[in-house]
Amino acid sequence: MRIARASTDQTGYLYARPFAGLPALTHCGEIHSIGESSVALHAHEGFEFAYLVSGTAWWQAGGSDFQQNPGELFFALPRQPHGTAHRAHPACHKLLLGLRVVDLHGGPVAARLLHSLFLQGRQVLRGAQQTESLIRGLILQVVARRAGGEDVCAGYLRAFLGLLTQAAATGVRPSSNADGRLCDAVRNALSFMSRELHRHVKLEEMAEASGLGVSQLCFHFRREVGMTPAAYHLQMRLGAAREALLVPHTSITHVAMEFGFSSSQHFAMDFRRTFGTTPLAWRRNGTDGSKGDGDGTSREPSVRGSYRDTRPDLPL
Repeated sequence: MRIARASTDQTGYLYARPFAGLPALTHCGEIHSIGESSVALHAHEGFEFAYLVSGTAWWQAGGSDFQQNPGELFFALPRQPHGTAHRAHPACHKLLLGLRVVDLHGGPVAARLLHSLFLQGRQVLRGAQQTESLIRGLILQVVARRAGGEDVCAGYLRAFLGLLTQAAATGVRPSSNADGRLCDAVRNALSFMSRELHRHVKLEEMAEASGLGVSQLCFHFRREVGMTPAAYHLQMRLGAAREALLVPHTSITHVAMEFGFSSSQHFAMDFRRTFGTTPLAWRRNGTDGSKGDGDGTSREPSVRGSYRDTRPDLPL
């Protein structure tokens, strides 16, 4: 294990894409903040999780600030800007895990987990102590590079996802602080949307699921989520479709139909408008960029020497 000193106030290590045959694991590592430090806003294509071992951490995500205490798990959703923003972390010790759920379970499962976590209203899960041993065990496997480590890490990731699914299903809340909490009507609408990723949903249906009228739902939804219900549901469908594109031997037309787009052309137009690239280009870049050297052999993990400087470079 190589310990790299990033600065006078932060030390640690970060392994990027440690196993060519396990693209679901995008990065993992451990960071010790000796004094106050900051992490610039950044985003990944997959989830990022940070378990706090000791100290206190402050995160910004989704336009809200979240305080994290020991034993709690912060999570950032795919493509969601997050960091410490205008707040600096006091001295703390945290474990990091980057995960692309689609590479373990496929696009629909990834989409359901994403929006189940989003419905929590806050992005710090309490009572997450069980995840610490899983993340530590995974990191030790990456460092040791023993035979069979890739399969063991896949098992750790599945167990980790199982704990997250439990937390989402039981409605675990991070704290009694109501900052950033969604109102019941918006939560109901989001829950309905997450179950209807296979089709275009009318605004009247969303309003009925929320228990509000159309105009009331639009007002609360835009205020709390930052966009209209229709625009957000389209992003949900496109996000799930984008993950499904990484499933081998699935045609773009099939993915378009699976998530309720009238044609592959319509799907491609909305996809490009949202993500700035075509479904075909995304499929090529999304798979080729995460498979290692392409020769079927595992490569030595990349150890990043500067946590602050290299985190945005991770192609998650």
